[in-house]
Amino acid sequence: MQDGQFLNNTPQSFYFLNDHSQASLFKGMHIIIQECIECGVHLPDPMKLLVQCPKFKCAPGQTNCCCCQILFNQPDFVVQKSKLEELVELRGHRMIFYPKFHCEVSFIEQCWGFAKRVYHEFPASSASADLEKNVILALNAVPLDSMRRHVTHSSIIIPSHPHVVPITCWYLIDSPPNLYGLWMHMRRGSQVAKQLGQVGSIEVTAPCWTLF
Repeated sequence: MQDGQFLNNTPQSFYFLNDHSQASLFKGMHIIIQECIECGVHLPDPMKLLVQCPKFKCAPGQTNCCCCQILFNQPDFVVQKSKLEELVELRGHRMIFYPKFHCEVSFIEQCWGFAKRVYHEFPASSASADLEKNVILALNAVPLDSMRRHVTHSSIIIPSHPHVVPITCWYLIDSPPNLYGLWMHMRRGSQVAKQLGQVGSIEVTAPCWTLF
């Protein structure tokens, strides 16, 4: 986790400094909030608050009900991007977030549906080698034309969701991407931009739930 910022734009470390007896350890939410109060932020005493509301369910409209909710509503937390988003943008690309679990505005979900249909046609097997081989074959069986149709379909549906920006991801690719390879990279959380970097300057689209 990188440092936050106080209201005066000075950095706020979330870890104890080297001269502290607990150097490099996380300060904890109570201390972080207390430091914000000392720098002029009007917040309730964190020592009188729960770390989080029961079952992470804060009352609607509440911003100061628990330490988690207080921090999640601080400006430096609100504007913080995910590590994957920072990595993608560092490579000159743009990441656009879809609504969660909405298959009609996520062409990736539609491609996944195509691959599942192909996978269903393979002979049943309980051998791990067969299962892995069939998954790879099914994912790589999705035609480029189908991907483009899925993108077009999503681009038609998306305008009904004003908070989602129209997409162009993969549309200009001359050959189908290695879906299995890309999927494994995303599962491992590593080198996603290296795969995407082959395309040039693009807009990377992904459902929110895949990024956290």
